Amino acid sequence: MLEIIQNPAVVIGWLLCLTVLLLAGLGGLLLLRRHRLLSLQFEAENRLLEEQVRSIQEKRKLEIETSEAWNGFANFVVVKKVCHGDSGICSFYLKPKDKRLVLTPFLPGQHLIFQLPIGSQPIKRRYSLSDCSNGEYYRVSVKHALAPKNRPDAPAGVGSSYFHEMLEEESQSPYKCLIQVACPAGSFVLDPAETRPLVLIGGGVGVTPMLSMFNSILEKSESREVWFFYGIRNAEESVLFDEGMLHPSFEKEAGQRENIHVFVYYSAVKTKEELSAIQVPPGVGRCGGRITLDAIKSHLDSNNYLFYICGPDAMMNDLEEGLVAWGVPEEDVLTERFAPPSTKAVKHTDGAPRKITFAKSGKEVEFTADDSTILEVAERAGVPIAYDCRAGSCGTCKVGLVSGKVEEAFRTNYKCSPGSCLSCACLPDTDIVLDC
Repeated sequence: MLEIIQNPAVVIGWLLCLTVLLLAGLGGLLLLRRHRLLSLQFEAENRLLEEQVRSIQEKRKLEIETSEAWNGFANFVVVKKVCHGDSGICSFYLKPKDKRLVLTPFLPGQHLIFQLPIGSQPIKRRYSLSDCSNGEYYRVSVKHALAPKNRPDAPAGVGSSYFHEMLEEESQSPYKCLIQVACPAGSFVLDPAETRPLVLIGGGVGVTPMLSMFNSILEKSESREVWFFYGIRNAEESVLFDEGMLHPSFEKEAGQRENIHVFVYYSAVKTKEELSAIQVPPGVGRCGGRITLDAIKSHLDSNNYLFYICGPDAMMNDLEEGLVAWGVPEEDVLTERFAPPSTKAVKHTDGAPRKITFAKSGKEVEFTADDSTILEVAERAGVPIAYDCRAGSCGTCKVGLVSGKVEEAFRTNYKCSPGSCLSCACLPDTDIVLDC
């Protein structure tokens, strides 16, 4: 042994052998680790691919099913009516009177258009679907639009008053339970093929389309990261946690799904004691104050999300402007308005008059800086254009653009095909000719 140690060549040989063995062992460990990492990466990519394929298949299935929708208005029956405490909101569960009529599937966020027998001419109103598509019923949740406190002599909302005061459950009245409904419509929707992280923001009754979106995600047990912010004045106005409003899986898995985050903001709650006294399900956050950009940013690590917003005009305007200023692309900020935007949100021309020619009516009208939209000018000129929402959501007022250019008076989610425009949401950028 001493001779071996005294022989440098032998020592070097042994050291080289040991080095080779160590390197081989280390290389083997590195290969095993690399194999494990590649396996994990492959599994993650495979799960993502499967989810994308499933989403595309669901979207295609929905396109096929909705192509078989009924035309015009069909008679539906109110099978259930639920009033939500002091919120002023009632939920109406609807099924077709004709048992042969199949409920058309819908995309989360869409609405129903109702034809109400009020006055000499029926009026149309649209209300967001507040549940996911289930093939059993449609649900809309309607807030009773009462006269403002500072104007008690003002009339209440005609459409919401009809729902709250005239409609009853089928079990209560075989006549007052009937209502005419058109197929689901609207462009404020979740794309079934989209998998990016999501932020849902609902203020007051603006939570209704968010409920449809949120329940759809819960129903499919998606792994998509979702942040749901709900803004109300106080706990008495809440409808979110009333029985049946959220998908059953939410209560079962409350606080257990790491990809789901829910926060309720109470604007009229001023103290920590008041806030802590409010009862919410496990895993739901309670916050005082309004939903603002700073509030949203305090929860998110980045701005790399799709944002859906529906609620009071002031809240939507502030969040929309703030998110874009934060660096969120405009196309990633989607909003739904239940009424035309406030004057502040509407863009006007530079003051130079534009000529609008209504080709079929044979009328020419000047669009000035005092005008807001093409639809307003058409009404002033006595040119009939069908409309519904006046908020750039439903597409009813779309007209053909024969020549000239238009621009949006305010941002909309509805995408017109080339050669057409939304008359309720556009103004002329040049002299234009319309096919109406």
